[in-house]
Amino acid sequence: IVIAAIDVRGTGDDWRLFRIAGDTVGSAALLGSAHFVYTPGAAWILWPFAHLQPAAGYFLYVAVMVAAAVTAAWFASKLYGLSLAAATLMVLAWWPFTIAICLGQNSPIALLLITGAIAATVHRNRTLAGVATGLLLYKFTDAVPLIFLFILWKEWRSLGVVALCAAGWYALSAAATHD
Repeated sequence: IVIAAIDVRGTGDDWRLFRIAGDTVGSAALLGSAHFVYTPGAAWILWPFAHLQPAAGYFLYVAVMVAAAVTAAWFASKLYGLSLAAATLMVLAWWPFTIAICLGQNSPIALLLITGAIAATVHRNRTLAGVATGLLLYKFTDAVPLIFLFILWKEWRSLGVVALCAAGWYALSAAATHD
C-alpha cells in the first residue's frame, strides 16, 4: 500500500539517477551526467528499467528489490534458524530498509549478496562465497569487509573468484562507458 501511494516523480534522487544511468549506459555520458556512484558496469542492470515508462520501470524495479529482500530473508532464516515469516518481517518491517526500497535504492541486492556470502562461508562453499562477494563489488564499500575477512581467514579460492569477478566488472564498466 505504501508503494502504491508514491508519486514516481517524487521518490527522491536515487531512482532518477538510476534511470539516467540505465539510459546512458554504453556511452561516455554515464561518467558525467548521472553522478552514478557505483561500478559503471552495474548500470547495465538498470538499462531495461530505464527503457520502460517511468512508472512501469519504477514498479518493476521495486518488485525486483522486494524479491531480493525476501530471498535474503530466506537465506537468513536458514542461517539463523528463524521461520521464513519472521525473517521476512524483520527485513521488510525495518523502516530504513523499506523506505530505501520505495526510494528506488538497491539495498536489497546488497543484503542478498552479503547474506549469500555469509551462508556460503558457513557451508564452506568458497566458490559461491567468492561469487557473492565478487558481485557485491558493484558497491565496493560493502564488499571490502568480506574481502578482508577472506584474507584474514586465508580463503584463497574465495579471493581468486572475487578477483575474477573484479575483472568481469572492469570489462562491463569499460563497455558501459565507451561510445
